[in-house]
This record gives sequence, C-alpha cells and structure tokens, in this order.
Amino acid sequence: MKLSPIPANCRRRAYNHRAAAANGQIRPAALVPRCARSSCPAMQHRPETIAVVGAGLAGLTAARHLADAGRGVAVFDKSRGTGGRLATRRGPAGAFDHGAPAVDAREAAFAALLADLAARGAAERADGGWAGRPGMSGLVKPLAEGLTVCTATEIAEIARSDTGWRLTDTDGSVHGPFRAVALAIPAPQARARLPQAVAAPLDTVEMAPRWTLMLGQAPSKALGQGPSKGLAPARDPIETLIPQRGAPGRIVAHATAEWSTAHLEAPREAVQAALLATLGHDAPPVHVAVHRWRYARTARPLGRPFLDCGDGLVAGGDWALGDRAEHAWLSGRAMAAHLLATFP
Repeated sequence: MKLSPIPANCRRRAYNHRAAAANGQIRPAALVPRCARSSCPAMQHRPETIAVVGAGLAGLTAARHLADAGRGVAVFDKSRGTGGRLATRRGPAGAFDHGAPAVDAREAAFAALLADLAARGAAERADGGWAGRPGMSGLVKPLAEGLTVCTATEIAEIARSDTGWRLTDTDGSVHGPFRAVALAIPAPQARARLPQAVAAPLDTVEMAPRWTLMLGQAPSKALGQGPSKGLAPARDPIETLIPQRGAPGRIVAHATAEWSTAHLEAPREAVQAALLATLGHDAPPVHVAVHRWRYARTARPLGRPFLDCGDGLVAGGDWALGDRAEHAWLSGRAMAAHLLATFP
C-alpha cells in the first residue's frame, strides 16, 4: 500500500502524515482538507487524470477500479471524511453508524468483495447481511487505500475546455484539467451540475429524505436495559430503532420518509424533540444529535447503471439502479469500466 504524499501547505488537523510514515504506520487514504489549492502540488494533476466527485461507495468504487488500472485519480467530497451514507459519526459520546446499518449482497462479485473485506478485518456478518468494522465506514475505507481524497471541497461547477474538464469549487478554486469526470453524488445534486443538454434523464429520478436521531445514554438507564429489557417497537414517525454494535446505551433512530419529507426544513431542535418524545423514555441522555439525510434513499431509479453525458463525463450512484448499497457499488464499477474503455 502506498502512502500518498501530503504537501506541507495542506493543513491537516487530525493526522500527522509524515510522523505516521516515520513510525511505520499506514494511513488507508490521504485526506486533504481545504488548502491553498493554487499552490498545492498534490492538486497539480496530469491532464490524463480522472476526477471523481463523491467519496461514498459509488465514487470510491469507481476510483479504486480506475487506480488499479493505472489511471491517475483525484477524488473530491464536500464532507470531512469518506463513506457517504456508510459513514460513521464519531464524537465524545462514541461512534454512531447513522446511515445504513448493514448491507446485503445479491451479486456474486459484491459478495466476494464483502468476503474479502471480512478476511481483512474490515467487515463482519450482522443482521442477515454485512457490517463494517469497527463501524460501517470500515466497508469503504479499504477502497480509498493509496488515494488522495480532497475533503471539505464541494464542487459547484463542471465545465469543458479545450484541454479537458475543469471543476470549480464553492470557494471559487478551479481544479483540473481532467481527462474525464465521474459524478458520484445524489441525482438532484448531479442534475444541478451537469450541462442542461444532457441532464434531462435525471428528472425521472426520485430520492427520499430521512431524519436520523443519535442517542447515547448511561447503559443502566438506556433503552433496552432495566426491567423491560429489549427495545420498544418503533412507532410513527420512527421507522427503525438500531442498537449500536458493542455500544450499550447507544441507539440510532430513523424517521419515516413521509415524516422526514414533511419536516425536511424544520429546525433541528424541533426534530430532535419530536423524535425523543416518540421514544417515550424519560432517562436523560448523555448525548443526543440529529442528522438530516436530504437524499437518503432512492424512490425511483434511473434504470441503468449510469448516465453517459459524453466527452468522458458520467454520473451514477445507487440512484441509477435502486436503493441498496450494492447498487452504488455496481454503478461505480460500471462508470469505471466505461471510462477505461473510452480512454484505454
């Protein structure tokens, strides 16, 4: 596994890349927060480099296949880390898998990937499917090995020039040129960034939101502890209650798509209070937070693995095929295969 170089002017807050390298430690991916992009050597891409926008399962799958085929790859994501809806939220109260709690596999190739991740200690069987270790983000971190991922970098505009594709982020910094671009972000976000002439097929895609509550309590006072034992059954507007693996006192509650849609723009405090009241538990929490997944699940997919916009621009994600993590993986793999065939 190669350790991607991090230039001195990329101000990393949480990880000293050079110190870890000197100590013989391996960092799965080089996460580069915002920096002075114009003078950052890591951002001076070769013209044949392919840009991947989105560091969730679809984007990292595409990037992994492209990198394994010897292509230069630059990954961008607006979040502070990788994983998308397979991310793990960490904080003083511990870790919460606040997105998908597990994934399943129906395609042999995806099942083989999960088995390989399990052999490497990054996955385990859970709830009839697979879960990441130690959290759900463990499923995607191995895909980012050796890649440089530019985090906290939201790409706002994509434009074609004589020398290739150029990406402009929300700070106005321009990245590129790139030989090709794979957009692996939710369909409505991709629709807003694609040229109008090719984006119309995405109008048929529908995605549903979901409000999520993360609750931490003292184990002896938590839901599922004490005389009652077991979690109370979920009731509207909560659709699922998920105890966190190996973490007594921590649960994640997902609201229904209907309730989440109706309260999409509600203040976080109001959403948090409503979901806590639904749980009907009086013990004071040691931690409580809510997260809004604006594009949580696919309600109506595109119906093909990805959208080919021509000139090396593609867009995909789980929304291309369905609402499962496996669909994201299949879409990312298909985008990479298309770009490799287009630019051999």
